[in-house]
Amino acid sequence: MTRLGDYDYTFFDEYQADVLSQRPAIEQLILLDDEVANKIVITRYEGPVDPVEWTSLEQYYSGLFADFITERIEGIIDPTPVEQNRERFHQFRKDIVELNRKLPAQRTAEQTSYPDPPKLYY
Repeated sequence: MTRLGDYDYTFFDEYQADVLSQRPAIEQLILLDDEVANKIVITRYEGPVDPVEWTSLEQYYSGLFADFITERIEGIIDPTPVEQNRERFHQFRKDIVELNRKLPAQRTAEQTSYPDPPKLYY
């Protein structure tokens, strides 16, 4: 692990080799999804790689996500649109995070509880 400044990894390739390559694709997606979401939501979020390498992390995440979706829909529907729009997946994810950020805060359990349903007589 290279340590310069406040970043765990100077280069994305190091991060990929040390952290991601040892995990299955779904775990990589979960980890990277958290990183991308944190970067969008938390203004000063640094992440595990140097900011210069952040684009590499995003591109890897986008490709991994597109591969994950393509793998699951293959044989059910034509995956060509997914394959042709790989680069748009990342923007789609960013848009979802941004939308969630603009939604009202979480409600308490008391606010979301429902009254007892009416009693049915048979």
